[in-house]
Amino acid sequence: MTQQFDDASQEPRDYAKFVWGGVAVLIAAMILFMITRGQSTPRRSEVTTKHILIGYDGGDPADKARALALIKEIREKIVNGDASFAEMALRYSNDPLSARRGGHLGTHGKGEMSEQYENYSWNGPIGELSEILQSGHGYHIMVVEDRYISPSDAYEEDLERRIRTNEGAAPTGE
Repeated sequence: MTQQFDDASQEPRDYAKFVWGGVAVLIAAMILFMITRGQSTPRRSEVTTKHILIGYDGGDPADKARALALIKEIREKIVNGDASFAEMALRYSNDPLSARRGGHLGTHGKGEMSEQYENYSWNGPIGELSEILQSGHGYHIMVVEDRYISPSDAYEEDLERRIRTNEGAAPTGE
């Protein structure tokens, strides 16, 4: 006995195209998420730096003079192109963690480093070798590699600048 279909509404429907369409949309959404996940901007201000540290014994003037002479020599070699920053960091830096990475300290937020280091990190030019900086750890030379100022910090800096320059002052009565 054969079964006959009198009208088209009784024919079986093929749902495979809908399933594959849904799978394709899901895969596209996952790829888009993975691509954009690493490209978000940080919520806080961050700076990426590298440095070479030459430490010294604060109670020994001779050791301090030795450290200053060495950091001057290292800086001169880098400026003259006789050596790379990474090479000098690996060879001479007294910061063992960053020295292994060519002086790279990674990314840090405001208030996480010593005062002198912080000042140059947030105000120094990007990509340029600093002058010799002194901190409680010793003598440093550093490079600011990248800096991101959050919108809230940028707003605060603008307000402080206006207060210092009196731009934001209310007009006086005439």
